[in-house]
Amino acid sequence: MKFKIFSKKSILLFPVVFAIVSGCSRNSGTPVDQLEKASADMSKQEAPQTGNAGSPTAPALPSVSQEMKSAMDDYKAGKLTEAVTRFQQMRAHPAITGEQLMSLNQAAGVVMGDLYTRAANGDEKAKQAVAAYQSFHHGH
Repeated sequence: MKFKIFSKKSILLFPVVFAIVSGCSRNSGTPVDQLEKASADMSKQEAPQTGNAGSPTAPALPSVSQEMKSAMDDYKAGKLTEAVTRFQQMRAHPAITGEQLMSLNQAAGVVMGDLYTRAANGDEKAKQAVAAYQSFHHGH
């Protein structure tokens, strides 16, 4: 089967490819901008929690959007290791939706890129946060 540039199939694929390429270019902005966007997205995409509502002794889990807000607050306050740790914990949250996980991964990617750059420039807190991130991925 020969693929022509202007065939019906290629014309149908063009919008899909364009959407993917344009979506990838929207990662611009500061890490705080990305965290704020992810936090807003997660609030809109909140799933109803069913986790431990039936257990009278178990404390209620914070929602995914509350966890993202806390991670953003940690990051803004310079608590970089705490923010990175919270990102990892959020990935395992029992109520996280697919859309929330995508928002989390996008925001965490921008933050980790910033932390790697800061660590390479000698920022000790960033080095500690990167080490925590790496130990989580390599140690667990």
